[in-house]
Order: sequence, then C-alpha cells, then structure tokens
Amino acid sequence: MTGKLLHEEITRQVIGAGMDVFNSVGPGWDEWDYHRTMLKALADRGLKAESHLRGNLMHRGECADRFELDIMVEDKVILELKHIREGFASEHYVQLINYLKFWKKDLGLLMNFGGDRLYFKRVPYTPRKGTIGVAGKWSDLQEECPELLNTIKDACFHILAEHGLGYSRNTSEKLLMRELKFLDVEINNPLVDLAYGNLKLGERHAGAFSADSRLMLKASALPENTSSVDLARLKSCMAQVDIPLGLLVNFGKSVLLLRAIKMM
Repeated sequence: MTGKLLHEEITRQVIGAGMDVFNSVGPGWDEWDYHRTMLKALADRGLKAESHLRGNLMHRGECADRFELDIMVEDKVILELKHIREGFASEHYVQLINYLKFWKKDLGLLMNFGGDRLYFKRVPYTPRKGTIGVAGKWSDLQEECPELLNTIKDACFHILAEHGLGYSRNTSEKLLMRELKFLDVEINNPLVDLAYGNLKLGERHAGAFSADSRLMLKASALPENTSSVDLARLKSCMAQVDIPLGLLVNFGKSVLLLRAIKMM
C-alpha cells in the first residue's frame, strides 16, 4: 500500500490547470504568457494563487540573498513555471528547493510548457539541520592557522544552527562570507593575472575567496561529501594566487563537510 502524496488534491488541481493551459495555448510562447494563463486557470478552479512573492534571506542583520518565486498555491505548494525544450536541469531543482526552504513549505511543483506535452515534477522538501565533519589535511591546517580554522568552523556551526542545510551553493557561500565578516575575518575575492607563457589572458576573479589572505575557501552544495571538480578548481585557484592552504566547504545533504587542502 503506497503512502498518501503530499497535498494530493491541490497538486491534482494544479496539474489539471496546467493541462488546460497547454491544451488551449500550446507550446512556443513567452513564459509570462503561461504565468498569466496559469493564474487564471487556477482561479477558475477556485484555488488561491499568489504571484511573484519576494523575500530577503537575512543573516546577522543584513540581506544575504533575495528570492522571488513564480506562484504560491493555497499557501502550501510552490509552483515554478518553465518554457524549455529539454527536461528539467539540476539548477531548476536547486532553485525550487531554495524557495521551499526559505518559505518553509514541504512541496514544490516544476511545470514545463516548452515540450510536445505538459511536463511536471513534484519536488518534496524536508528541512535538515545536519552535522559538521572534517576531512583531508585538517591536522596540517590546524598546525598552520589554528585560530582561523576554528573561527571558520564556528561560523559553520552558526550557519547550521540558524539556517540548516538545503540552500544552493551560491546562497550557502553568501551566508558563509557574511558570517566570517561578522567574525572579523578579512574576506577577499582576489584577481588573477591569467597567462600561458607569454600569452596574457587578462585578469580573472579567482573563483574562490581568501580568508585573512592565508586560506582559500570555496563553497559547494552537493549531496555527496566530495566533488573532484570543485577540489580541482579550488586547487587551481590556490596555485594562481600562491596561497597553499585551502578549504572546500560542502553544504551537503546531511553533513557540512570541511575538506582541508595543503599544496606541496
């Protein structure tokens, strides 16, 4: 026997409204056209629908990030509309989960009007506080910069206590930078004079940020605890700015993992 779906009747009505719109309008128009028609279709079915709700994610008295959803249905389900040729991408799920977490809702619905038929996907969300773990060259970094490393760990503990896990990489990085600044850690996004031999490629931001000019940090938000791509990119940044100590901070599914790196 299967369990009952979250907000089953509401989502059934929302999907039905989407089918009404798709069958009437068809694919190939602007996303705003589908937004307006969905608002009418939902109202026709007697559903309360709020459009373009906005919210500021506050941390330490300042705005760390801003969110704007498409449609909130019955103050229970967040509906995100797309008009794309291909299937839903990871960033669409990340975007919706950001909204679910911020507005404290447990179900979202992705709906795509850009294909040969209406495509939709239910996205449930369960809040997670999580724990902190360490890996890599942690003991080496503790010898090199113990106070800074402990401050970063304290910052992560506070972010977990205040916000838990679940936000995207960009949002998690903004929270981490804001918390470190609050703790009087000097944060910089250094510029790199990128070159290959005598070929000058120009100035680039490093793609990671420095803490007190002693440690390079990069945030990620992946379900697994390690990303070889993020590790490689962080090491590339460290080599270019000549800072041998690094920390990959992964805001994962259940663990906030601090992976320490020391370049030889």
